[in-house]
Amino acid sequence: GGLLVNRLKPNAVRFMPPLIIGNEEVDEALGILDRALSSIVN
Repeated sequence: GGLLVNRLKPNAVRFMPPLIIGNEEVDEALGILDRALSSIVN
């Protein structure tokens, strides 16, 4: 899976989910974002 985001400002990220999204997809997206941010912070 993947995650489509758009850097809006230096300190903001905009998510661009489909119009219809379920809880499982939201959880997956947050997991991807968490792993991505952890890899650049640590």
